[in-house]
Amino acid sequence: MGFAHSHVVTDEHSIWHFMNSWANVTRGDPISYLPIHDRMFFKADKPSAKIASRMNLPLASQDVIVVEQQQQQQQQQQQQQQKPKTSQLVEKLFHLSHAQLDSLQKCAGVHPNMSRAFNPYELLSAHWWKHVTKARNLEENKIVRMSVFGDMRWRVSPLLGPAYFGNAIMFALASTTSCDLMNKDLGDIAFMIHNAAKDCDEARVWPMIHWLELNGNIFGERIQWDESSMMHVVSSPKFNVYGVDFGWGKPVAVRPASVTRDGELVLFPGSHGGIDICMALGQSSMERLLRDPEFLSIYDHCHSPTNFTVVE
Repeated sequence: MGFAHSHVVTDEHSIWHFMNSWANVTRGDPISYLPIHDRMFFKADKPSAKIASRMNLPLASQDVIVVEQQQQQQQQQQQQQQKPKTSQLVEKLFHLSHAQLDSLQKCAGVHPNMSRAFNPYELLSAHWWKHVTKARNLEENKIVRMSVFGDMRWRVSPLLGPAYFGNAIMFALASTTSCDLMNKDLGDIAFMIHNAAKDCDEARVWPMIHWLELNGNIFGERIQWDESSMMHVVSSPKFNVYGVDFGWGKPVAVRPASVTRDGELVLFPGSHGGIDICMALGQSSMERLLRDPEFLSIYDHCHSPTNFTVVE
């Protein structure tokens, strides 16, 4: 079974709420909770330039290129020529067991500026960001970026809660130079990602909403990143993807149909525990990644190489 959804309508939280509810109804069971379709919460009644001016998102910083209309087409063509074509991207599927995740956690430790251990999203984002950057063989002073996301259902007042149906995701960027990233240990990189995600809060969401109400959605049109040094981590291992049972049993596997962006990482829970990681990378970068002993060593701490799964 396959499906697609638009992020204009839903985020990952809502689509899995829908899929699980649909499966429940098909089996004749009640759904866990009714969706709330109120769109007025994330809407500015009177968009204010003053409030919008407080926006401190990546798209207002030097990390992002804001392109004038007359330059837009030329820049898009140049970036299209520079980035790998879809046919040149290599997709791989990795599985990380709970024991291997614990090994990563031990490598990262507990950061002195945090009161808790890093969560799997922070750990995996940090681990892959460092080693994908190394595999890309970038110049030392090249700016590298990791896009991170925060679910605003739990970050606004009053809390929207799990029933809010729509897209409540806000994004931010963690950025540094390639050289600086290579010299950081896993815990320091995970802390960078933690801080970027923490910035997805109510103080930032309202200036963004006012700004978008005044300027329109220009993502992908006038705002562009250098994809050759960008990474995206999407989805989450916390979603109940294996609870979608239409009456003929739980799924054997849940995967994205394809991963089409260079440097995109898609996280799902494993069918028997652990985490499945779907990754797309340029062919030469993927070859270097799979020859990186430090990248692979985390899997060898607890298991033999036969338990480290790579699927074409």
